[in-house]
Amino acid sequence: MRRREFLSSLVPHADARIVAALICSLLVIFIAPAVRAQTPDDIQKQLKDALDLHARGQDLDALPLFQHLDEIKPNDPVVKAHVGLALIALSVTKTDPQERAQIRVRARKYLLDAQGLGDKSNLVRVLLDNIPEDGGIDPFSSNKDVESTMREGETAFAKSDLDGALEAYQRALILDPNQYEAALFSGDVLFRKKQVDEAGFWFARAISINPNTETAYRYWGDTLAQSQKNADAIEKYIDAIVAEPYRRQSWVGLIQFAQHFQVTLTQPHIVSPDTLKSEGNKTTITIDPSALNKDDGSSGWMAYEMSRALWHGDKFKKEFPGEKEYRHTLKEEAEALDSAATVVTELEKDHKFTKLDPALATLLKLKQEGLIEAYVLITAPDDGIVKDYEAYRAGHRQLIHRYIDEYIAAPLRYKIVRHPHGERGQQFPSHLRAYRVAQFTEAAKIRPRLLRIIEIRRNAHQAAHFQMRQA
Repeated sequence: MRRREFLSSLVPHADARIVAALICSLLVIFIAPAVRAQTPDDIQKQLKDALDLHARGQDLDALPLFQHLDEIKPNDPVVKAHVGLALIALSVTKTDPQERAQIRVRARKYLLDAQGLGDKSNLVRVLLDNIPEDGGIDPFSSNKDVESTMREGETAFAKSDLDGALEAYQRALILDPNQYEAALFSGDVLFRKKQVDEAGFWFARAISINPNTETAYRYWGDTLAQSQKNADAIEKYIDAIVAEPYRRQSWVGLIQFAQHFQVTLTQPHIVSPDTLKSEGNKTTITIDPSALNKDDGSSGWMAYEMSRALWHGDKFKKEFPGEKEYRHTLKEEAEALDSAATVVTELEKDHKFTKLDPALATLLKLKQEGLIEAYVLITAPDDGIVKDYEAYRAGHRQLIHRYIDEYIAAPLRYKIVRHPHGERGQQFPSHLRAYRVAQFTEAAKIRPRLLRIIEIRRNAHQAAHFQMRQA
């Protein structure tokens, strides 16, 4: 019973209002002098205390502090984001799926608010990618015993009970030896406990269960990076991309590691100056006249469009008889680039130009190394091409890895040789570890999207403020 309801039950309504007013007045008189306005230093201390709790993985304890700060600083994106993160942690402790979903909806709103206020971090973007509008969450397993055991582990983890979480994940693995998340989360707990070698064992176990899921590679890379095994960390970050190149979080490990060493990752830019357009049965090639007059091999690009034009005719139907509608395929694009490279090579032999265009020089190098397909799939994919990725990866995993290593990560490798501990000699900070969405949900597949240079260069600096994990 509330205070005023209690008073009303003791005295008539009119008297109750008078008594209540008198009590309120007395409370103001005697209590108000003891209350002072919070100073900026007070607020800063509260923020520091909340962030310290968050850094120790005590998000449930940090939640009321962040919520109080949100009332004081309603337009602070850092506070908004941390309220969202803490609410996700809170949702894990709920056994009722509907209640869990409702909390996740609230978390999603806070993350959207943080984004609207200027938080453009990879962390917030990935979290929003993995929380549907209804806050729904997929089960870990259709087996009820495995599911309940995994939820038990997640609840323990959210409460920073690492030993309890590890024990639950291990039991889940006994129940189902192919439970990927159980092995993954076991390694993650050991990472938190700073047991690096043991963590690596369980990440390897998760990879053996499903080598085509990126998360275990990336977590392993984080673990190696924190141990300053930088070259090995890069290998695992690249493996994560090879596993699932069209998910944003697959790139987060490599990008953030590069940022730690103040390296900007870029990708080759190879684009024909000519254009090809198809409408119905009509295909039109438009040649850039300036390319014909350049003394750099650009005239060879004509072969690219001519090769692609064949695919808009009957060639696609012959090569892919099971597909009813035309799509841009890996085979078409790789064949067209190869044709252009062949023509340019012949022009070079005949000394038809004095200086080779840089993009064409890169194309010739890719052809010589057998990496044209890897380039197309990683750097120049579209919705049609991505459909060919899994089949190519099955037989050419090392070629994809090599392309990323030599054409994207090469500046980072060079930098760690010169500065093995970072630009200023500092250790790779643990707070660069990405937030683990899979701690709360089996991450949904993000719709395939282009991974152009703009995506690689996109700034993820705010994600470095969160010592959390992402699937």
